[in-house]
Amino acid sequence: MKEQNIGKDFFSVNNLDKLAEIDGHMAFIENLIEKYSRSSQDAACDWNFAREQLSLIRKKVNEKKLNISVIGEFSTGKSTFINAFLRNDLLASSALQGTTAASTIIDYGSQYRVHLEYLSGGREEERTYSSLSDLKEALERHTTNYLTAKQLKSVRVYLPSELLKNNFRIIDTPGTNVTEAWHEDVTVRTLQNDSDLSIILISAEKPVTETTLSFVKKHLTSILPQCVFIVTKLDLIRQKEREQLISYIKTKLEWELELQNAVVLPYISPMVLDSQSIMSGSQSADRELLELSIETEHKLMEHTLKQKAIALTKKLASLIDEMYISISRKMEHISGDYEEKLNLLNRSHKTDLSVFIRQEKLSRLAHFDDAVGKKRDEIEEGLLSAADNAKKEILGKLDEKSNIDQLKYYISNALGDDCSRQAGDMIAKMNSYYGQIRKQFKEEIRTYNKAFKENYEALNIIPVDMARSQYDLPGNINFETADISTTANYIAEKLASENKAFFGGMGAGAAVGTAIAPGVGTVIGGIIGFVAGGVFAPDTGAVREECKEKLKPQIINYYSNICDRMISALERYSIQIRQCLADEIDGYLERYRREVERQINLKNSQKSVVQSKIKELDTDRNQIRNRKQHLKSVILQLNSWGRKGN
Repeated sequence: MKEQNIGKDFFSVNNLDKLAEIDGHMAFIENLIEKYSRSSQDAACDWNFAREQLSLIRKKVNEKKLNISVIGEFSTGKSTFINAFLRNDLLASSALQGTTAASTIIDYGSQYRVHLEYLSGGREEERTYSSLSDLKEALERHTTNYLTAKQLKSVRVYLPSELLKNNFRIIDTPGTNVTEAWHEDVTVRTLQNDSDLSIILISAEKPVTETTLSFVKKHLTSILPQCVFIVTKLDLIRQKEREQLISYIKTKLEWELELQNAVVLPYISPMVLDSQSIMSGSQSADRELLELSIETEHKLMEHTLKQKAIALTKKLASLIDEMYISISRKMEHISGDYEEKLNLLNRSHKTDLSVFIRQEKLSRLAHFDDAVGKKRDEIEEGLLSAADNAKKEILGKLDEKSNIDQLKYYISNALGDDCSRQAGDMIAKMNSYYGQIRKQFKEEIRTYNKAFKENYEALNIIPVDMARSQYDLPGNINFETADISTTANYIAEKLASENKAFFGGMGAGAAVGTAIAPGVGTVIGGIIGFVAGGVFAPDTGAVREECKEKLKPQIINYYSNICDRMISALERYSIQIRQCLADEIDGYLERYRREVERQINLKNSQKSVVQSKIKELDTDRNQIRNRKQHLKSVILQLNSWGRKGN
């Protein structure tokens, strides 16, 4: 049999697609992934993970080659089997135990090459050879030498071969019963990292040994249905015993390994290597064994194809199953979220918050009154203290004047400005007190917001944050202070005209006093006029003291009047802010109800959209369900063997 004819049809991607419709399933999955990964905002499915899994499956479909590992005990003829299968005397065979000390991956290459990868340091080495004999010698040197092989992570061999180019890679492993424990570690590592399918060799001379069974049970349990058992050296057994021996091996494997239908095939490697001379010879028995071995190669290819299709189909089925679960969860999430939110809104609509709001309103207003009352006492004390300091400053400046002219000049030019400046300072201080009242309002609102939040959490109704960054609060209350300059000018004139009639001065003083201090009346004004107009022989000290004495009640009255008006304004402002607080709390109930009704209307308007989305998801889910059933049927058809009880 020529090597280019072995298994070509069996490794056709078209055949795989016919068996399992893999391309159709992959296209369906890809469309779903693109559809839902664009619109999905929930965590029901990791669509990136699904995309990665699909990419791996697609890569496996496009990869025509399979990695076939060859496993067997010492003396089962692994190297000879590989040589026969490749029709190439590549690997060294020896009577020494453990001929292969490192796993060897045999792959296609246009030239004879060996690539070595070492365990330590990431060192790699590659060499090209001109002939097969040179390649064989180098390979034997690297893989059979104990000290060299133990340093190697992998050995890759490349040689021209149509079988390797189109169909598979062969992986030769150390024996399963070698004396060195690390040899077995090499085999296990190869099976885990590189092998897609395992061929287990069983010698007809020592069928199904305990060491073979132990190795298989320990390392190959999960992939037993994908394994093929090849019986070697059958030519050493008498012809009439061969069929019985194969039946015994099959029965024992199925019993020991709990297999329903173990794949057991005969193969006589030396005859395959010597096929040309056998076919031209006259020994019909040898020709029969050769044809049996060639048939085994065909069955092996067919089994390999089936296992690849089964593996891909299982991966597709697993991915589709995950998508089915994910879309089901998405349906539940959309439907459940909609119903839950609508129920929550209806419950919120029916919940009576008026009692809670009334109680919280009383509590917050009482706390506001208490806090503002304390601030008002503090403010009043501060204003009175400021008025007293202003009076002392004005009278102190009168003491600084050394003669009547200076006294007259200060009274007529600066006294009014100083009084107004001090009044302005008091007003500025008052404005800061307004800010404290507004701050207390915001503190009460923060406390109320917190209580409102705790209430809707306790009642399990919708949370609505109705706190505002800005509130429409009234501005400061402004008022004009009285003008004291009239009194100052009058006193200055009296100081300049000391000889004016006493009563005339008294009458004019009464008029001015009445103008600047309505509560004082004409009596104090008359006294001031008397002082200014009744001094015939003025003495600066005496005049200053008289001025201070007569101005003092006027200044006290001036600032007292300002204090009273400010405190009254503060009281009115506190009442205004208190009303704002009451109105804001009252407004919560109506605003909350409006928001709940708005959301209920919105949810009702979304009902048709939600139902349409659920219907679309259900359609996709039904398609997935049909594909799951189809893939399950395909797996049952392809995988006619498996564990007992399945």
